Amino acid sequence: MPNQATETFFENTTLDRLKLLGYRYQYGGDIERDLHQVILTDVLRDYLQRRYHRLPDQAIEQAIQHISAPQGVNLDRRNLAFLELFRRGFILNYEENGEPKSEHIYLADFEPERVEQNDVLLPIILLGR
Repeated sequence: MPNQATETFFENTTLDRLKLLGYRYQYGGDIERDLHQVILTDVLRDYLQRRYHRLPDQAIEQAIQHISAPQGVNLDRRNLAFLELFRRGFILNYEENGEPKSEHIYLADFEPERVEQNDVLLPIILLGR
């Protein structure tokens, strides 16, 4: 029996598990997007507005800018910084009516009973098919 431990096999198995948990999935090749943009800004904005509905629009845009530009001197460091943002979230400092405020922002809702709050939109392009 041939070894099935390929990247494609791993991706498909992971996607199947996420779907069984209730996550929605859309194939990345079907997502209309600017190929130079890593973040799906409209999807992220929609999520942040739903989850943090009390935040003013300016704070939402500030959060999107922070998420879209992880810090790091090279690609590996920026990827690690983004992973930390995803895992731990970050403190967003903003002003509302001239008063300083802060909010802990999470990029995903990890509570099992609120799985429908997340979208799994992975731009996976499988080559060699």
